[in-house]
Amino acid sequence: MAKKIWIKADSVRNCNARVPANKARISNAKNGVNSVRNGIQSDVASRFNNRENLNNIFNDLTVIERNIQDLYTTINSCVDIYVNADNSVKKMARGVRDWKK
Repeated sequence: MAKKIWIKADSVRNCNARVPANKARISNAKNGVNSVRNGIQSDVASRFNNRENLNNIFNDLTVIERNIQDLYTTINSCVDIYVNADNSVKKMARGVRDWKK
């Protein structure tokens, strides 16, 4: 017998709705790194590869920001697919019940 999987779509959507705020935090951090990177004196930037390290941090934050957006989009799409499939199955089940009468 197949096991049942239940997903509370509204709960997933509510949780996922908080993702953009976290993405905004990453964007703010990225803007801060960019400000430091652009405002640092050249002699300080050249020491210990400071400019390169700041560039790497900025690039890493950009990747994280993109991944968060992809995750947000994927979760929304998956919930929509799940809800549509669940509704289709329920509709088919009602049709079978009506057919058996």
